[in-house]
Amino acid sequence: MRRVLVLSCVLILASTMAMAGDLSLFGSGWNQNDPGTVYGGGFRLTGQEGPWAADLTISWLDDSAYTWTGWGWVYRNSLQVTPVEIGTRYIADTPNAFRPYAGGGLGYYFISSDFGKVDDKWSGYALVGFNFGNRHTVDFFMEAVYRWLTTNVEVRDPVAGNVTYSADLKGFAFNMGAVIHF
Repeated sequence: MRRVLVLSCVLILASTMAMAGDLSLFGSGWNQNDPGTVYGGGFRLTGQEGPWAADLTISWLDDSAYTWTGWGWVYRNSLQVTPVEIGTRYIADTPNAFRPYAGGGLGYYFISSDFGKVDDKWSGYALVGFNFGNRHTVDFFMEAVYRWLTTNVEVRDPVAGNVTYSADLKGFAFNMGAVIHF
């Protein structure tokens, strides 16, 4: 039920923001503390009024080679994270092709794994980056994002039974891609 509610809100926001302005497509990497680095891509819808921008960002990141050692076993599994983030950015209003920005927001993180049951979580993020190019047609962008995220993982251990531990997914992500201005 919670996923349906979150996805419904995202679709309502996406339809509203799609009328407003920009579409970004990007590749991404996220260096998480416990599992390591996950890679993927995503898109962002942006509505902008002056130097302020409102963003809806959806990414999909996957690490199919995640290995975890514990309780005398080596576990191999796949970790998928789908961040759905809503935030604001302040973009420097300069006449130059290079326009830096900073911002942040709130996200809901859908997390799944072959290894065990992982809790989906709400969390915050902050970002800094820059656009480079023509603000009326196509820009290129690079940004660094820091996400504060921890979650619970419940695993079935052959010796100990069901065990729950905390996974620290905090860390920096880097996005790079293109912005199409409408």
